[in-house]
Amino acid sequence: MSHSRFDKTCKICGTHYKYCGTCKDYSDLPRWMESYCSENCRTIFNTIMSYRAAYQTPDECKAALLACDLSKRESFDSDINAFISAILADEDKPVETPAAAAAEGHQDAQESVPEPEDGIVVEKTKSSRKSKK
Repeated sequence: MSHSRFDKTCKICGTHYKYCGTCKDYSDLPRWMESYCSENCRTIFNTIMSYRAAYQTPDECKAALLACDLSKRESFDSDINAFISAILADEDKPVETPAAAAAEGHQDAQESVPEPEDGIVVEKTKSSRKSKK
């Protein structure tokens, strides 16, 4: 069996499928099929990202996942499975963001990097990196 540029593997469930984002034969299919084999897998991914970024509450994410087909979960990527387990087990409690952790004085929320000779100070947080002159 030869591998072609049309052969894709779903980033969630590992299903093999064919898709080409620039080919006329596939023009009726959505562009997200570059990464996901189905709307179900796309929804699972988007829900995990919403949970991690705290765009939705844990309860909202849990409800979204419970509406998905999780019957083939044993074939899912191990990291995806870990996030699904965390979401399904989580209760609606505040999700700590790096800014909130810094406000509460957690040491690991923000690290200062020593000032280099050129005078540029870099502050590194878990969520972003900023430079100041």
